[in-house]
Amino acid sequence: MLRYPCRINSKAAFFILKAAAAHIADDGKIITIVTALLGAFTGFYTSYAGSKAPVEHFTRGVCKELMERRVSVNNVAPGPMDTRKLTYPKSNLLQLTPE
Repeated sequence: MLRYPCRINSKAAFFILKAAAAHIADDGKIITIVTALLGAFTGFYTSYAGSKAPVEHFTRGVCKELMERRVSVNNVAPGPMDTRKLTYPKSNLLQLTPE
């Protein structure tokens, strides 16, 4: 249940940041996308928010690693999107705790 979100959100971001760091020009910019749910501590999105949390850490780390080259590395944290998952009854959401 947690493998897919982590593979898509965390692992992919790690490898994308690694590739970007190797190819970015001095004074360049790298942007990652996280979620506003990291600061909201909203229930029923635990696995999603947990899979996005490492991306914030990777972003901060790459920022420090590329600081001498004046590369700007930041993340954007949009709020919830109006999707079917957002409007499903809570019993249908991917949860880490049993009902």
